[in-house]
Amino acid sequence: MKRSHSKRKLAHNWSIRKKLTVVFLLAALLPLIIISDYQLIVGTSILNGMAEEELELLSMGVAGRFDQLLSDNKVTALQLSSDPTVYRILEGPADAQAQKEVDDRFLKILESNSFYEYVYLLDTDGLVLVSIQREGLPSIEGNFYWDRNYFLQAREGNTYIDALVGRSSKQLGFYFTA
Repeated sequence: MKRSHSKRKLAHNWSIRKKLTVVFLLAALLPLIIISDYQLIVGTSILNGMAEEELELLSMGVAGRFDQLLSDNKVTALQLSSDPTVYRILEGPADAQAQKEVDDRFLKILESNSFYEYVYLLDTDGLVLVSIQREGLPSIEGNFYWDRNYFLQAREGNTYIDALVGRSSKQLGFYFTA
């Protein structure tokens, strides 16, 4: 108790010069502190708004590129599905020339997109007739995919695009069929 009493006494013992100095100092600094705090709050709000706008623009750009990627892949699948050489392979035992043409075409498609891992052709029973894949990946030629949704949709004449985890690869991938 003596200490708080002595502190009060100390404040009372200040000279008028010290008291005025403290009052003027507070009068000068208090508005600066209030203005600084206000500017910090307003500046933070403006920066948050700008960051949200930038994020929105970025997400719109990414969505546009993703939409273009899906569209391009759909076109590729449609082109392959209507290729006369592909039909020759599907119609029956293919001659060596047709097989080489399809292999070359599939290889070009595989190399055209760094995200592709496989380009393959299924017959009407879901048997993989042709499989071209990235180096180091196993061939899936001879596998049956008759129960896969992408096969069933293509068999009904629909184009199909989906992102799914492959049953064989256990990796997330996009599947495009026509």
